[in-house]
Amino acid sequence: MFRDDVLIVDHVKNIGLAKPKTHTTLFYPLKYLPAGIHEIAKQVRLLEIDNAENGILPDACGYMTFTDEIYLPSCYFEWFAVSVVNHLRLVALLEIGCQRQWGIKALASKENAVEIKAHCSKYVLEAVPDLLEWRHKIAAHYSITDPRRDDSVASLLRSVSLKVWYQKGRLVADGVTPPGKDPLADPGSKPWSLAERFEQLAPRFWPHLKLPPFQMGRIA
Repeated sequence: MFRDDVLIVDHVKNIGLAKPKTHTTLFYPLKYLPAGIHEIAKQVRLLEIDNAENGILPDACGYMTFTDEIYLPSCYFEWFAVSVVNHLRLVALLEIGCQRQWGIKALASKENAVEIKAHCSKYVLEAVPDLLEWRHKIAAHYSITDPRRDDSVASLLRSVSLKVWYQKGRLVADGVTPPGKDPLADPGSKPWSLAERFEQLAPRFWPHLKLPPFQMGRIA
């Protein structure tokens, strides 16, 4: 969202980028990533509305059947987590770049590399710790393909067996198991709704982007 020709990318910390007269590398992804994130969330919301109109009960809770319907929503959750983290790392880069008054050459400096990485990681961890963990264990690469010392066989297998399902009319994905824990004993974080997570983040990062309303009362 623009304010006096400044693209505001974090409305809580008031981080922004002046609208360029010509194309700039950083400006481009700060515009297209929110558009993609919004489209993913909108498609999930439309699926929820469609199912509500087709009579799913408000207290319905069950896994999607293994048909063509399941595959694309599963991708939506992975794409959403990766894209949100990518976008917020760019916001963090803009923040530290403005604070230090760095130019483009400063970004390539080996001396600044550690500080940039640490700042971007800290910013994302503070803003979306849940999505960051989901991104690390599932969306960016399945943990079974990049096992760590604290991963159990069960937790590794869980990274490729998480399901997208309906919970009270919402499309949700299973949470991730904490490092070193057995998924059967400790399922980890609670299932999360992609559309609801978008709406929670939107006022801070994309207040101009809205989703079609989801009304439980519309479910017969």
